Amino acid sequence: MLKIPLYCHRLSDICLILLFIGCYGCKTAPEEPSTFQVQALQTFDGTLASLCELTGYADAAVEGYGVVCGLRGTGSSECPETLKGYILNALRSEKVREEMGLYYSRLSAEEVLLDRSTAVVQVNGIVPAGSPRGQLFDVNVVALPGTQTRSLVGGVLLPCDLKTVAQVSGRPLASGIVARAGGPVFVNPFPLSQPGNPKVFADPRKARIIGGGLSLRDRQLALSLLEPSWRRAEQVQNRINGRFSKPDGPQVAVGQSRQVIQIKIPDEYADRYNHFISLILTLYVEDNPAYIEQKTGELSRLVLEAQSDLEFEDIALAWEAIGIDCLPYLSAYLGTTKGRIAYYASRTALALGEMSALDNLLAIAQDAEHPCREQVIDDLAYYGTKPKVRAVLLAFLDGNNAALRVRAYDALSKSKDPRIRSFYLKRGFWIDTIETTGPEMLCVYLGETPRFLLFGPEVPLSRHVFFEDTRIGVTINASAEQETVTAIRRLPRSEQRVMVDSRPELGELIVKLALPLETGDEKVTRGAGLSYDEIAGLLHGLADDEAGFIQAGFHLHRESQN
Repeated sequence: MLKIPLYCHRLSDICLILLFIGCYGCKTAPEEPSTFQVQALQTFDGTLASLCELTGYADAAVEGYGVVCGLRGTGSSECPETLKGYILNALRSEKVREEMGLYYSRLSAEEVLLDRSTAVVQVNGIVPAGSPRGQLFDVNVVALPGTQTRSLVGGVLLPCDLKTVAQVSGRPLASGIVARAGGPVFVNPFPLSQPGNPKVFADPRKARIIGGGLSLRDRQLALSLLEPSWRRAEQVQNRINGRFSKPDGPQVAVGQSRQVIQIKIPDEYADRYNHFISLILTLYVEDNPAYIEQKTGELSRLVLEAQSDLEFEDIALAWEAIGIDCLPYLSAYLGTTKGRIAYYASRTALALGEMSALDNLLAIAQDAEHPCREQVIDDLAYYGTKPKVRAVLLAFLDGNNAALRVRAYDALSKSKDPRIRSFYLKRGFWIDTIETTGPEMLCVYLGETPRFLLFGPEVPLSRHVFFEDTRIGVTINASAEQETVTAIRRLPRSEQRVMVDSRPELGELIVKLALPLETGDEKVTRGAGLSYDEIAGLLHGLADDEAGFIQAGFHLHRESQN
């Protein structure tokens, strides 16, 4: 099935090519088009996607150079002469020096660059298609080739500028700054999947900053008419503004010429901009009642032929784009919870203001066999303060399915639910303790703000532990006779060791491992000074089936980007 809203600009032509010509050069005959595909030709004809091409909607590669500081003697003083002037100027800038910390702020730019606790790095990332100003995105950080930098573990990228990368040369353009990056780096601490060798790890000279990029500009989006016309351009502009602009707000669509209509994403869609762009493309340009009634009827027949989530998604977008005129048709599906059609009809009706559809979504969420159960949990996040919604989300939070528990946590955290208590550590990550009656669980949560999720008031560690992580030089030791667990860290490039004691539960142990270390001759200190990725790798090792020292479930969650 075609992904109509995002990838097609002239639906009927593309469908005809795919359905009736087939794959060019293929020896086998093309498959017979499905009933859905045939009906879709007629039903989606007349949407903006069939009249316009969306311009400006593409991922933008960005790149720059910066300095990672806070390394443990694993950096390098080397910097190519072609970059040296640029890097020194950046290290002298006010915005960078504000983020340096006390140690580096006492040094000149030249001294910072020469310090073995710093490294010059290349930074690159992808600003997502259509993203507005303020959008966060992940960036990659790589030590410069040919330098002696050995590892970026434990480092922090000082603020640096990113510019658009030219598609042809692959180099940053001499253009304005389009994004910035900075923050604690994350070196993958988990073993890579290598057949026959489970102990292969990622290159420590390569890192990632989760949510470390910040877009500084709104991406300029526009609709370009395939057949330029002043009348049609005005019609498209008026149709979009009539559906999406508020009387007291800015215009969503502004005509620039007989071909181009500029599009501005409304504030209420800032965190769902991809969804808004899909709605724009699925909007029918004609809005007279007879035409809309005809198209709504066609959609009602088409939905009976839909099979996949992509097909249902396209129909739901068309329903929502039409607006409240679709509610009488959607109400026919609100009396059932069976199948995908009930989910997509209920979700759309709720988006159009029909609050009775919420009960249908709640019933779907509680149906363990429903194919759209997981999607419903994400939809409920916007209604988490309503008592009946919160009750359903808490049931997932207290359940046994790790993935569903994390989804429920995501939903409840949006409404700042009192069952979730957050504690920020200056190492650049959070610990969230989740009150739950379900089984204890530790989740390593890799999202825009990396954190550890502790399901339960105290996630226990075994009272008999001996575990050594040779990569970071940390040993965890406890015996049944001890009241505490001891973490011993060997400091890099030194014979010195530091020790921290903790109760045998993960919340306190994580805090002690992360707090700044205080060096001394094998004395118990305030903290071990470990970074988020080091702690995550250590906990993964403790939870490994062979070790089994964490007496609770373990789950690794990677949040997808918008």
